[in-house]
Amino acid sequence: MSTLITLIAQASDLTAQSNTHSITPLGIIIMILAIGGMTTLLSWCIYKVVSVPEAPEHLHTQSDITPPDELEERQ
Repeated sequence: MSTLITLIAQASDLTAQSNTHSITPLGIIIMILAIGGMTTLLSWCIYKVVSVPEAPEHLHTQSDITPPDELEERQ
């Protein structure tokens, strides 16, 4: 078992040494756009949650909705 683990470790070490790729300028641009877009979206969502005035008055649940048949019975 330890021989198998040793062989796997050596193979992964050789693979890691041969894969010394660097990121391309296009990769950097895509990464910056992705991280910037997600950061902007998160910031916008937090701003909307914090800045909406009187938000609890606009929240409704299923218990706040009157079914149409009850409205007919009340009339």
